[in-house]
Amino acid sequence: MENKTNKITSTTEVKRGKADEQKTICPRCGKDINNPNSCREC
Repeated sequence: MENKTNKITSTTEVKRGKADEQKTICPRCGKDINNPNSCREC
């Protein structure tokens, strides 16, 4: 059980890290361009 929990935690941390690095702010709305739900202008 411990191994499964550790894998899930580490995977979540990696996803958060990548999301933060790839985040691009739209000059029009100031939201994340890569997220279609956040930025509708682009």
